Amino acid sequence: MHEYELLEKRWQKYRYKKLLVKGLFTTALIALASLLLTWKSVSKFEPTSPKAKVTNYLAPSLDFEKHLLAKKTAQSRPSKPSQPIKKAKKPNTSHLAISATKLTLPQMLQNYKKHPSIDLANMIANEYYQQKEYQKAMKWAIKANEFDKENEQSWILYAKSAYKLGQKQKAINALKIYLRKHPSKRVKKLLSQMMQKDSL
Repeated sequence: MHEYELLEKRWQKYRYKKLLVKGLFTTALIALASLLLTWKSVSKFEPTSPKAKVTNYLAPSLDFEKHLLAKKTAQSRPSKPSQPIKKAKKPNTSHLAISATKLTLPQMLQNYKKHPSIDLANMIANEYYQQKEYQKAMKWAIKANEFDKENEQSWILYAKSAYKLGQKQKAINALKIYLRKHPSKRVKKLLSQMMQKDSL
């Protein structure tokens, strides 16, 4: 076989590979484009309103119950054939106001049993701290920290409670540990107050 025939065969192999790569690339582009179009059409129908989500179970306002009662009474009334049927108004989810400040400590504890969360644990710890029950405040700050080790509020409540119990070094050490990973102005300020023997 002559050298030019070998070259011709190599050239044909090269062309075949080039066409194959182009074909695969084109197919991949078409598939990607169709996926993007499908994703865009699906995402149009997804709800985007942040008000639609209600993730906290603390205390819905009384307006919510009024809306529910209005809906039930509107459904139970018989409609007259001569008048058009009026649709009952849907309850507005924005009325689910979280009145966390109105909750008492027993209510918070009861809610925590039903729906444990870091926010509730921090609220309970803070309430115990306000009532000068520092040992219980430390316990609940630890519970809050079990949800999220990075949570600043739980570290602050723990340190403040420890300080009030006379465990100054424990409080300072806790704040220093937190500051190693998280540069927080609040924690720095609290640490400097503790080290200068200021009252908290």
